[in-house]
Amino acid sequence: VDDYTDNYVDGILREYLSQNITSGMTTPQKLDVIAKYVANKKYDYLYSSKNGMVLSGGGDCWASTHTIVAMAKMVGLDAWSRSGKKDPGAGSGHMNAMAFDGTDYYEVEAGYNMTPPRIYYVTKRSSLFSYKYNSTHKCYEVFQYDGKTIPEKLVIPSVIEGNQIGAVGDSFLTLNSDVKEITVPSSVKYIGESAFNSCTKLEKLTISGSIERIGNYAFAFCPGLREIVLP
Repeated sequence: VDDYTDNYVDGILREYLSQNITSGMTTPQKLDVIAKYVANKKYDYLYSSKNGMVLSGGGDCWASTHTIVAMAKMVGLDAWSRSGKKDPGAGSGHMNAMAFDGTDYYEVEAGYNMTPPRIYYVTKRSSLFSYKYNSTHKCYEVFQYDGKTIPEKLVIPSVIEGNQIGAVGDSFLTLNSDVKEITVPSSVKYIGESAFNSCTKLEKLTISGSIERIGNYAFAFCPGLREIVLP
């Protein structure tokens, strides 16, 4: 049994794609076409899905993300939703999209609250770790992992795009049930509060000798943690 609304909306999206995307386009060009479609819809907090976006002519950032993910899959890309609530200037429930073409990862944003045509962007990601500058510690910190799934063995990088990573942000991987082993590089001096709180399957943690501060509850409620490698 199929939902007629889903079929109807998907048909509209596929028609748009067939008219605007060609086989010779690159992945960024395809994603630009997709993001532009969404950005030309109005922002409307009443709708949070692709069906609402298409049928009502607008939706919120969740609707924008849902539509982008669906359209990306229609053109053969792997795609998923990304939490954007920790991004600078973002709201507490913000969402955007990630896409993967088998070689490169892209972040797609078209969910801003503004009059259409709304601003949108397609950004090639060199790392699945999101990072930003921490003014308190005066260093760059990783604050989120944006992969479709969390790997069982997570190795935090010491450098991203030429910037040395000196901290793991607050609530970096809270409430995760996938990761089993975490390695923190020697560049990291600070681990934030609740950084790995409630990682229920975490078994092994390796920390280097450069650590100066570990925040409260950083590894609380990790019942499977059996091995901690310290300097």
